[in-house]
Amino acid sequence: ESSVGIGTTSPLSQLQVGVGTSSANRSLIASIGGGSDNMLRTLSLVNTLGNDTVGNGAAIDFHVAATYSATARIAAISEDTSTATGLAFSTYTNGNIEEKLRISNSGSVGIGTDSPSAKLHVKDDTGTEVTLLQLESSYNNPSGNKSIAWSDATNDTGRISVDYTSPMSKMRFGSLYNSGYQTSDLMVIQGDGNVGIGTPTPGAKLDVIGNVDATTTIKVKNTNSGSDATARFVAESDSGNIQLKAVS
Repeated sequence: ESSVGIGTTSPLSQLQVGVGTSSANRSLIASIGGGSDNMLRTLSLVNTLGNDTVGNGAAIDFHVAATYSATARIAAISEDTSTATGLAFSTYTNGNIEEKLRISNSGSVGIGTDSPSAKLHVKDDTGTEVTLLQLESSYNNPSGNKSIAWSDATNDTGRISVDYTSPMSKMRFGSLYNSGYQTSDLMVIQGDGNVGIGTPTPGAKLDVIGNVDATTTIKVKNTNSGSDATARFVAESDSGNIQLKAVS
């Protein structure tokens, strides 16, 4: 097979522009290379009417077979009639090439939407049950915490974690900033449904533990000001119940 070299007399691909690579894993079709002390820009795609209309742009299409229309696309898309440009990733679905992910000109990422309104905006309008976000990890026994954390430049200011110790997992809420950084858990939900506030091992459906000194531990308040309004705490079983009722 003949090869074409631009800037080289010994092309290693069918088309080589500038410097190539001798790696066995190189592209056999085309190679573009050179040297730069900064970012090496090897290819420019230009649409001279790109910013005339929102939605215009320039794209690279991918075809998985010679007889197929584009089955995937990466496109730079005008998001206004000035210079604002987003990057769209599309795949072939139901007979059409459809956008699945957008990085907007402001840096927001949209999955299922071409106009993300948050740093990460996930949208599904199928009307069916769907998992919008799944975090996967291997769980050993015991496992370390698998967490979502909020932080400033140095420390956590909030954290939600899940860990597993046989026979159940726990979801922990904590590391909330309170006049200083903390790493402790404030609330725990166990796999058996028990909830602990102030304890990592709740032994009841609601287990509240605290070192209290003239401070309310549990507060029940009814903000309705009607004549029949009251606040109640009810402990109920199959054999009866106990009610504590606020009176004026």
